[in-house]
Amino acid sequence: MKGKIRILLTVTAILVIGPWPVHADLDWGGGITQFQTDAGTPLTSENGLAILVSVHEGGLIDFASCLPPKFEDLFTPGSILAQGQNTNIVLAGSDAFVDGYLLVTTVPILSSEMQMSFGVQPNENLYLVVWDRNTFSGERPLLGSRFTVLQLFKNGDPMVPATTYGPQLPNSADMIYPDKGLAVARCETGTIWAVPGDIDGTLEVDLRDAILALQIACRYVPAVPIRKESDVNGDGRIGMEEAAYALQWISRSAAHE
Repeated sequence: MKGKIRILLTVTAILVIGPWPVHADLDWGGGITQFQTDAGTPLTSENGLAILVSVHEGGLIDFASCLPPKFEDLFTPGSILAQGQNTNIVLAGSDAFVDGYLLVTTVPILSSEMQMSFGVQPNENLYLVVWDRNTFSGERPLLGSRFTVLQLFKNGDPMVPATTYGPQLPNSADMIYPDKGLAVARCETGTIWAVPGDIDGTLEVDLRDAILALQIACRYVPAVPIRKESDVNGDGRIGMEEAAYALQWISRSAAHE
């Protein structure tokens, strides 16, 4: 009888403390939060884009000011976003908004295997970045494109931050979404990206920027808003230096095509 009890206790201990060779998947979404444009219109699959990111090192990057080398890095799973001492990893994306709601049931579960393939470590905090694509040009954001960022929690409990994979029961998935007490989140934050030589704020340096700089140098007032932050020599003004910079940039770009 004692032998049977000892075996039962051993089996119970294994079930309770492991070791488990599996990890939790992430069943993510927007919970009960309705996501809206800056004007208060609910996002749809036509204009909403949700990105799941983890904080790999340091803290959360400032999405308003962090401009990656390629725009698609903001939305491509597996992309690494770095800003100073902070490194984030893009894990997944979805446009499955219905009347402003990003339903967990409509978003594919993110497997632990996929997370590990991106180089993610266990217990990285998770955030949801929601973009209003009405403020994009085509499929890419612009200066002033609108978004919001929310931390995610297990079952929406603000006392239990959601993290990347960790030891769990087999075939389990953590249901994660924003604070369940948050009814509405608007895409109110605008990007403040500044690209040297980008006079017109398209986040690209091209012939239009060279022409605008020349017009300003000749005291002609352009018909489009001007980004003084695109100054290339630190004098706070747009003029011949910016025109020369834009033309040099165009020449180098053409040489690499």
